[in-house]
Amino acid sequence: MASETDARKWATDGFTSYFGRKPTLLEVQFLQGIARLETGYGAGWKSEGVGSWNMGAVQAGHAPCNPATSFQYVDSHPNPDGTSTPYTICFKRYPGPTEGMADVARILYKQMAITPTSIEAVSTQMYDKHYYEGFGATREARIANHVKALTTNLKAMTDKLGEPMPPATDDGGIPGESPKPSPGGSPSVAPVYFLALSSTPGARDVGSLHQGMRNNATVRMVQVFLKGIMFYHGQIDGDHGPLTEAAIRKFLA
Repeated sequence: MASETDARKWATDGFTSYFGRKPTLLEVQFLQGIARLETGYGAGWKSEGVGSWNMGAVQAGHAPCNPATSFQYVDSHPNPDGTSTPYTICFKRYPGPTEGMADVARILYKQMAITPTSIEAVSTQMYDKHYYEGFGATREARIANHVKALTTNLKAMTDKLGEPMPPATDDGGIPGESPKPSPGGSPSVAPVYFLALSSTPGARDVGSLHQGMRNNATVRMVQVFLKGIMFYHGQIDGDHGPLTEAAIRKFLA
């Protein structure tokens, strides 16, 4: 499998080539995470799929397949009893990794209009808009299994890249729990802190940040998050100064 750094470049360049702008941090994280989950950045294919640069397991219709633009492969349908039934289908072939990523970006953010707010939301939208069929006896089970798999891949990816994980749920927290600011904490910091760090240790201690902190690892991760969504334009230095506070207030406005 390609390095996370190479895959990030492919994802960024692919998104930019299609949309004419650079992706936000969440857009590129989910694009890359889905490509990692679906095909291991194209390395998971066997036989005719090797070298296809098909990043997102994107299909190209029923056989016979045009060998110049597609290849034949076996996929599977989930059954109500939790088993699956194999079937033969054509998958797309691409000139290179950037083109493969660009097509996944097109499908996710243009064709399906996926809103990349949280892992749970993305997995749910992808299922409901028929990106994947999944495994499990029910819709809920299939989405839950996808959430687990996507979370595992995003964790491995973000750990290597030194980034905060995307939020687990749309309320910015751990499923089933709500963030509770500590007494005396900065109310302006709490929501963005929880959103940026919802899957990292200490994420619920939202009252631990305050303006004036210097060289702080948590502040640094918040800065990475805010810079990724183009709200913060300063240095990633861990200093909670006026620029960081202004970016937090802009995000919460």
